[in-house]
Amino acid sequence: MLRKLLLLCLDEEAGGDGPADAAGALRRLAHHWEWIDGVLAAPEGLALAAARTAPVPVGLDARLGREGAGEAGARELLAALAAARWRGALLLLGAPAFGSLWSATAGGVPPSGPRFGSVGLLTRAAGGPWLRGRRSSDPLPLRSQLEREGFCELAVLEAERPREVAALQLAGGGGWRER
Repeated sequence: MLRKLLLLCLDEEAGGDGPADAAGALRRLAHHWEWIDGVLAAPEGLALAAARTAPVPVGLDARLGREGAGEAGARELLAALAAARWRGALLLLGAPAFGSLWSATAGGVPPSGPRFGSVGLLTRAAGGPWLRGRRSSDPLPLRSQLEREGFCELAVLEAERPREVAALQLAGGGGWRER
């Protein structure tokens, strides 16, 4: 069952500077998509340029492109991902498709509208509705803006340092030791 969507807006008309900029955006987001089953990209523009640099196989889907496919196309895409038994997907897409997917899952529009480098995180429990962000047992101050709100700019995500409660303690031969 499809439970996680990570959206990355790579739209030149929404502020992208070129293929190197798009590839860099994908690289900077890499540690956030380790849980995905696959990557889908728009078959055009900066999304395609970034897809060509991805370290994993990438599928192409016209519904993710500059023209988008509206909410109906977004629902078709979600059904296709679910039928493929993907649990999580990274989608490299244009601003119109980002807006359509956001509206079809989370409702409404992203807070500042999608532009180049906008990142969205949508999750859901089995059979439940799509929710913005990620639910976890981490205290709220330890969650990133993306986890709390489901939407942020890549620059904000990069500026947030990983948060830790304490150093990891491992049991060893003579008791606990810090790593």
